[in-house]
Amino acid sequence: MNARDATRARRLVAAAVALLAVLLPALVAGRTIDRPAAAGELARLGAAVDDPDGRAAGPAQLLYVAFVDVAPLAGTVGTQRDAALRRALPMARLGMVAGLFVATALFHVAVTLAAGRALAWLACLVLAVVAPVRDVGCSLRPEVANLAFAMLGLVAVVALCRPRAGTAAGRAATTVATLAGGLALGLAVATQPAYGVHLFAPGLGAAWVLAANLRGTWRALRQRRPDLAPVGGAWRELVPWLLTTLCSFAAGAVLLRSGAPAPTPTGVGLVPTGWWVPVAALAGAGAVVWVLGSRSRPPAQRMAHALLAAQSALWIGHRAMLAPDADALPAAPAFALFVAAGLTLAVVLPGRRRVRI
Repeated sequence: MNARDATRARRLVAAAVALLAVLLPALVAGRTIDRPAAAGELARLGAAVDDPDGRAAGPAQLLYVAFVDVAPLAGTVGTQRDAALRRALPMARLGMVAGLFVATALFHVAVTLAAGRALAWLACLVLAVVAPVRDVGCSLRPEVANLAFAMLGLVAVVALCRPRAGTAAGRAATTVATLAGGLALGLAVATQPAYGVHLFAPGLGAAWVLAANLRGTWRALRQRRPDLAPVGGAWRELVPWLLTTLCSFAAGAVLLRSGAPAPTPTGVGLVPTGWWVPVAALAGAGAVVWVLGSRSRPPAQRMAHALLAAQSALWIGHRAMLAPDADALPAAPAFALFVAAGLTLAVVLPGRRRVRI
């Protein structure tokens, strides 16, 4: 086997491992697709059948009926309607499984851009055993759509952290990432506002930096010397984040006119009862390793690394402020990321090898 064949073989193995890691959370969630209906599932499905375009209750309903034939259900009433909804529930849950697969794939892309493939694979494997995915992953609820849109916005924001060429193609890519990220974050807020507020943090941070240096920046721009602005050449990096947040504000304000669903009470936390101390300690160690590891990364990845850490901490912290029985699915990828970083530390520490996360 020559060098080219060896490279192709390694790429094929890496692609297969990545596909399995991304598929695993959806497969784990789909194993209970035929279980009896949980509280509120039939009501959500019935509302989606009555409003298949999502105009009355928001974009999350589009995912509920993505694999359901709505026409036979529209004219049913009473017990006949209840029986028809129960028969259609497994197909509706298939939309949840598909949404979870898309969210996991986008999560894998974001972690790969910030920290590499190995940690992305491990984080996806940990995500598959987190309680909101393992126990109620296929339940019909708006948090799945919120997670998918939030992960799409996260990928766009992480992509904005990477160096961009000053060519027309580079500017076009920045524009696409800004608009896509703003629309995705706006959709995430519209599908579940309780888990959407902290998604504005990167843009609000950029706005704070620009506002704190507004006078000097305006003077430098009037002189057509942006490199002399107090924030230096970083203003070119911060403006796309600010525009992304403005787009997400606009999209969320328009879409929230259809109504804001409350967090789904699933009664399932991030980890089972009795395991909080060891798992929280592992996740805390992983968070410390993640933050310390950002110093050893190339400058091109350092900002993405720090952004992903800050956003993950906000996800977990925001989950702690909600009701104890509220669905923890939107915070599950952040928790899985820190646990995966902690597992990496636990594996390499006995051998005293250097860990780079």
